Amino acid sequence: MKKEEVSSGICCFAVPLMYAGKIIAALSISIPSFRLTKEKKELAIHALKTSKENLEGIFRDLNIDKDLFENSLLFKTK
Repeated sequence: MKKEEVSSGICCFAVPLMYAGKIIAALSISIPSFRLTKEKKELAIHALKTSKENLEGIFRDLNIDKDLFENSLLFKTK
């Protein structure tokens, strides 16, 4: 959780999405600090973890050729 790190009054929760041992994307939820309760924090964390598991399962089920994927533009650093 990032609390008001970038924007005052905003809290953000995030998880990375992995495929072939690499981070390929991220999911995040932002909420105004004044609305953040313990229950909403727990709900946001649960939603992100569940979504991460579901999406990474879909990635695995698609059975994309990992060599092709690793050579795609997503992993080009130069």
